Amino acid sequence: MIYCTKCGTENNSNAKFCKNCGFKFENITENTGSNYRNSNASSSNMEVNYENFGSQSADYNVGEGMTYETTYEGRKSKKSNGIKILIIVLSVILAVLIGVAAWIIVSSDSNYNGNNEDENDEVEQSSENASGDNDSANNGGEDNSHQESNEGGDDKKEQKKFDRNSTFSPSLYYGIDAIYNSTEASDEECFEMEDFITEYNEYWVDYVNTGNTAIYECVREGTAAYLDVEKYRDTDITERMHFMNVEDIRKTDDFYFVWCHEKLEKTSPSEGTEVKVHHWIYKVGKDSEGYYVETYISDPYYK
Repeated sequence: MIYCTKCGTENNSNAKFCKNCGFKFENITENTGSNYRNSNASSSNMEVNYENFGSQSADYNVGEGMTYETTYEGRKSKKSNGIKILIIVLSVILAVLIGVAAWIIVSSDSNYNGNNEDENDEVEQSSENASGDNDSANNGGEDNSHQESNEGGDDKKEQKKFDRNSTFSPSLYYGIDAIYNSTEASDEECFEMEDFITEYNEYWVDYVNTGNTAIYECVREGTAAYLDVEKYRDTDITERMHFMNVEDIRKTDDFYFVWCHEKLEKTSPSEGTEVKVHHWIYKVGKDSEGYYVETYISDPYYK
């Protein structure tokens, strides 16, 4: 019988390889004694080189004619190689994670910048379209007649309802009897009156500043509004309309009553500049020549 010098397993004397670990036998003499397994073996039958054992290598003399050598360098090498492989695998995984994180960040930045560029392009395009619409509107205003402007107003009437802000109350004193018998005007009539009062105020400011007599198209001789126009003839006053809003319109068989909110700036050499807010109620009639302002009063609701 022979014993494997690698794992100590007992094998047949003619075996070429260890039946336990597969170690190849070379120049191993058969050990017919039982010294290797003899529990009574004396310490003289085994000599251990403790100095070499400290360096992870030891020689054992087992029985007569057999030497068993155990070495730890292989185990250490295998363990070291395993650690190296583990480090390499972890490094690769870490590199992949870093790459994925970087790709996500770059993609997010690209999408953000792309969205901003798209939004900027849309804003620029909207601005260009608005500019083009304004130019078209201005050119159209120069080329079109007053009748064409009225047709544009008709489109507006069809598109929306008139936004009312009514302050009318039968309990208030207006000084005009007919107003108490008035009813709400239709949306179409409201838009038509809004266009007329806007035109009237534009003519008024132009008349005060330049003396343009187009305002007389909107008044009739002998009415209170006509006398007011005459009062401002050839004065050194200038005016500027900050805003004007038509808020409500009522009607009778003969007249329209137009509630209007205005902010007007008046300048004169003697009194300087004064800005006032007015709440007028225009009384508007109609004859063969068209609409005209008969008079206007302050809305008692705001007094």
